[in-house]
Parts: sequence; structure tokens; C-alpha cells
Amino acid sequence: MAGLTEAEQRVVLGHIAGTYGVRGWVKVRSHTDPKDNILHYTPWCVEHQGGQRDYKVLTGQVQGGFIVAQLEGLTVREDAMALAGAAITVARKSLPPLPKDEYYWTDLIGLKVVN
Repeated sequence: MAGLTEAEQRVVLGHIAGTYGVRGWVKVRSHTDPKDNILHYTPWCVEHQGGQRDYKVLTGQVQGGFIVAQLEGLTVREDAMALAGAAITVARKSLPPLPKDEYYWTDLIGLKVVN
């Protein structure tokens, strides 16, 4: 993430896969381990079609292989459906520090593997 200050760096934690129910809940593919850790990071910055907006996570849970979440301001299925495919990002500085010799996947992107 060259060129960005630490305050500007964002990390993708998941993607909105679609909707859940008719009350505006979203279905999320989480990249966190465990999957429901994504619910601890709020607000989510949802980046879609060149724009971005912050959403406060009101509640959520694991549902099958996905996370389902209720986001503040989304109350109908059509509004949630409009976010399908969107990336969910958080500020890099909100991630917990890692022990020595451990890395986030985002830190490994673009590195050369030597075996």
C-alpha cells in the first residue's frame, strides 16, 4: 500500500454476496478467521461502483457458510441487493497487531515466493 499513510490504508475483510430475507439484511463472504470476526469491525466501509459509504453493523450471525448482517440504514431488500458484489473494507489501523513472524494476507499480496 505504498503512497498511503497508515490512516488512509484500507483492508478488504469481505464482500457482500447478496441479500438475506426481505428486511434489508446482507449476506457476506467473510475473509476473517473465524468468519464472524468481521462483525467486530464497525463501521464497514462498503465500496461499490466507484463510490464508498460507511455502514454501522447493528447485528449479525453465521448462517451456513456466510455471515448475515443488518446494517444501519438498510431496511428493504432492494437497497441491500444494490450492494451485491461490494467490498467491505476497514481502516488498516483497526486491525490488531500480530505476533512476530505472522502476517495478514494483504501484506503478502505481490511478494515473490521462494521455495
